Amino acid sequence: MGFTKWFTCAFFSVIFLNIVTSCTFDYGETDAEESKLPNMTMEGLEYVRVKNGQPVARMEADIGDRFESRHVMELKNFNFQQYNTSTGEIDAIGSGDKALVEMDTGNVQMNGSIHINVESENMTIDTESFTWKDKPKTLSGDDNLPVNIEKTDGTIINGKGFSSDLRSKTFIFSRDVDGVYVSEDDEDDKKEESSSKDAAAKTDQSADKNGGMSDESTTQDSTTQDSGTPE
Repeated sequence: MGFTKWFTCAFFSVIFLNIVTSCTFDYGETDAEESKLPNMTMEGLEYVRVKNGQPVARMEADIGDRFESRHVMELKNFNFQQYNTSTGEIDAIGSGDKALVEMDTGNVQMNGSIHINVESENMTIDTESFTWKDKPKTLSGDDNLPVNIEKTDGTIINGKGFSSDLRSKTFIFSRDVDGVYVSEDDEDDKKEESSSKDAAAKTDQSADKNGGMSDESTTQDSTTQDSGTPE
């Protein structure tokens, strides 16, 4: 199923810098067992991505663990804000339980109670797992987990096998799809129908008023004529 409107996810192509409130470091040589421990732990992490002097995205997390040997960062209880680069206003906000960020590629694996609100499109997206691939600009869900999309125009779509191409601005569900899709034509028809009903109601009210005045005028004329007749 194609969809002509979508939201940008440039936010996920971030490279996390050492912006921290408290850190622990481990510079010693590590073996296989020690590599499971983070080289750096950040609490109350806040990251702001800036492009051409303007904020593009802001991310916060309760805890961020950085693993140098794996070149990844694990985030817990994260939320983010995506900004419109033209207006500077918030374009989308989201949150989730965990995220695994590949520092070399910018790819992100998100898991647990993922909620995204795309304010510019009046759209919300909910699922339990998302994977962002930075180079091809694709967003996909777990094949076995449903993704739910809702819009304020009444569109509700739920399905599995979700994938989205941000370059072509489309998304697809491969199976178990159901819901209601409201197209722009449907919205225009609703507006026209509403306008027609309003116009009809005004016409009926005007007719009632005019009809009442005509009856009153006829009664008055008849009374005047009778009183002028000689006995």
